[in-house]
Amino acid sequence: MIKKLKITSSVVIYQAKNGAILLRGDFSHETVWATQAQIADIFGIDRTVVTKHVGNILKSKEVDEESNVQKLHIANSDKPVGLYSLDIILAVGYRTNSAQAIVFRQWATKTLRSYILDGYVVNKSRIAKNYKQFSATVEEKAAHLLYFMVKNHPFTDGNKRSGAFAFVWFLKQANMLNTNTLTPSALTALTVLVAESNPADKDKIIKLILNLLSGA
Repeated sequence: MIKKLKITSSVVIYQAKNGAILLRGDFSHETVWATQAQIADIFGIDRTVVTKHVGNILKSKEVDEESNVQKLHIANSDKPVGLYSLDIILAVGYRTNSAQAIVFRQWATKTLRSYILDGYVVNKSRIAKNYKQFSATVEEKAAHLLYFMVKNHPFTDGNKRSGAFAFVWFLKQANMLNTNTLTPSALTALTVLVAESNPADKDKIIKLILNLLSGA
């Protein structure tokens, strides 16, 4: 069963049939970026099929190539890797006849219909399973965000950096970022403390983070 995109910091996790796929988030431009290999994994198709669809999409000018295709230079590689925007990912999904693409289109259509009719989409099952988290304070949400992003290792690399960024970003969005208390050195020390802590001490670490946020 294909699950929807999950946004975590500057990375988007797409839970596909064969496992999680990490995509690059570019939320300032309201999009995500994926390689052809990742698009193939999302829809359960061969990469050559993706190449064909992308070529036709760009040739027909269904999407603008300049703003929807990027080239990423990676270490130990002579050739840059092509990255394709959410618009191209969606266009490939609607041109593909695989079982995973069909499920994807069903989800996308259902989500779009909800936005058109209601103006928003509510994930009732997630709210029901995580009621306590939804009723938590902003500080508690921020503390758990930092803890789980650092401790659960959702990414192959950069978990502490991503966790610290998401922690500060969340507090800033909630207008609760106190730079006098949460200095760069304090944030670094806190992030390392979370990373090195014993999982059995989770509640103590969360309480420590809350004390720092409250200035206690």
